[in-house]
Amino acid sequence: MSELGLRLKEAREQKKLTLEDIQSITKIQRRYLQGIEDGNYKVLPGSFYVRAFIRQYAEAVDLNPDEILQEYKSEVPGGVVVEEQTEQLSRVSNRRSEIKYQNNKVYDILPKIVLGVLIIAVFMGVWILFQNNSNDEVKSTNLNKTDAEYEVSKDNKKNTVDKPEPKETDTEEEEKPVDNAKNNADQNKLKQVINTIETNSKRSTLELKETEKFILELLPIGTSYLDVKNGKGQIFFSGMTKEGETLTYDFSREEEVVLNIGRTLDVKMKINGEEVLFPQKPEDFVHQVITIKFDQQPM
Repeated sequence: MSELGLRLKEAREQKKLTLEDIQSITKIQRRYLQGIEDGNYKVLPGSFYVRAFIRQYAEAVDLNPDEILQEYKSEVPGGVVVEEQTEQLSRVSNRRSEIKYQNNKVYDILPKIVLGVLIIAVFMGVWILFQNNSNDEVKSTNLNKTDAEYEVSKDNKKNTVDKPEPKETDTEEEEKPVDNAKNNADQNKLKQVINTIETNSKRSTLELKETEKFILELLPIGTSYLDVKNGKGQIFFSGMTKEGETLTYDFSREEEVVLNIGRTLDVKMKINGEEVLFPQKPEDFVHQVITIKFDQQPM
């Protein structure tokens, strides 16, 4: 076993992970992982893949991949050519990730625009219907007047004409509180703010404020190592996720929550029903550790 392989194996065993767990996190075949630990790089498909696989293995066990490759560069096959190829591949991958990320943002905004147009159309339809009903009532009142009503004095006639107006005013005043209540509810709904206040490699810090609740949902779309705990170190979940399951936690009374996600490509996150993108692009940092600070604001 090489010194590099021994270093990776010790880090894996400290996290109580098996080679099967690392395979699930990195999607690298177990026999390649075993070859890296044994220093038998001949079993890998080529020298170009050696550095990429070692980098992913190191990230999965919380080691700095750049430091590992630099420290054991004499053991890793390949050289400057491999590094240049890796850098070129990384540039292409980053470019594709940026394009994919921009497309996802467009698709995220599009449903909100459609929903806004539908809401405006509904309000316009209700307003037009209300106006038509009001005009029909005025016409019906004028047609049903008898000849005797036209013979009353001018003073009585003015009183008769003026009486319906307070009713319309009362109706408008009764409707205003309903509209105001709905507008207030919409404003409260839009108050939630989630900011990224710090990022350092795979570690990031988010801030949740302007809301009185903190409901966290984690939705695995694949298999990933996951660790969920509060700021005091109390563990709520630690292990491998299953595709299709939903993990929901009410952290409304917590000031801080820490998420250790082994493979962010296979996990989605929502806060109070709103999907939240990871601070770092999953294509660049598959393994991420995210701290969420909750600044509760009573409504």
